[in-house]
Amino acid sequence: MEDRVRSLEIANAKLATSVEHLSSTVTILASTVQDLRDTMNQGRGALWIMMAAAGSIGAIIVTLAKKVLGIV
Repeated sequence: MEDRVRSLEIANAKLATSVEHLSSTVTILASTVQDLRDTMNQGRGALWIMMAAAGSIGAIIVTLAKKVLGIV
């Protein structure tokens, strides 16, 4: 009986260690996911700015071309 109790105590200690390791890993993973999400949002903002700039430059070029060519 004493051997079974000792065996259960060892198994419980192993399980507790595994749970602690899993908890720390999940915490690190959550932090990494948040960092990736922040990076994606920055990239999305940069893309919007580049698209707006490209559209503005295109509109200016078309307007200047129409004035130079005399197109109404």
